Amino acid sequence: MRTIPVGLTLFNQEYFTLWHLTAAGSVILFVPTAVLFVLTQRYFVRGIALTGLK
Repeated sequence: MRTIPVGLTLFNQEYFTLWHLTAAGSVILFVPTAVLFVLTQRYFVRGIALTGLK
């Protein structure tokens, strides 16, 4: 019951690192965030554009 970033640190051992598992976990962490940003990008841009207006 850990978050993904904390779980990724478990793949780093004292004398070796399981790079293939670390890379797979990083992709699993990145993809949902990227998809969410792509789907809501217009709202981010609109909010930033309207911030400077009075």
